[in-house]
Amino acid sequence: MLLPVWFLTYLHAGKAWPVMVNARTSEVIGEWPYSALKITLAVGGRRGVVGRSRR
Repeated sequence: MLLPVWFLTYLHAGKAWPVMVNARTSEVIGEWPYSALKITLAVGGRRGVVGRSRR
């Protein structure tokens, strides 16, 4: 049995995102919204920083 477990739901962009957290192991089960723009900017920014430091 996986107790205690926390159940929560948060709203983002009009959609409900359910999440479960096992309080004993801190394991999180659920999905989260992805932003393609933010991922692209993070990867691009990281490449710029790494590229400058290797010169």
